[in-house]
Amino acid sequence: MRVGDHLARVAPGGQRLAEELVQAGRGYTATQAGLLTSLVFMGAAMLCVGLGVGMTMQNFVLVVQNAVPLKDIGAASSTVSFFRSLGGTIGVSALGILAAVLLKPVTLRTSLDQPDVTRSA
Repeated sequence: MRVGDHLARVAPGGQRLAEELVQAGRGYTATQAGLLTSLVFMGAAMLCVGLGVGMTMQNFVLVVQNAVPLKDIGAASSTVSFFRSLGGTIGVSALGILAAVLLKPVTLRTSLDQPDVTRSA
């Protein structure tokens, strides 16, 4: 009997709960997020996505460890960790570029509306 069998008995429906949390957070941010959205609601949406992804990632590591022979568990676990880190790095970089490109007109327009504080006095 493998570890995954025990997990399925201890937390039945845990994977489904994780998927629901991710979808709830993504659905809220996709339909309701805007410039005037409350930080509390955005925090709740990010919390849902974070909890869902966190619960999913542990199951993914477990699946990989159960799929390889015992002598290769260390290499398999480190490979999962490496690609998770690599994906996070690429994702943050890509979204940073996207945010910079999309928010440039908004920040430029907002900064032109503000009085120049350095020239007053």
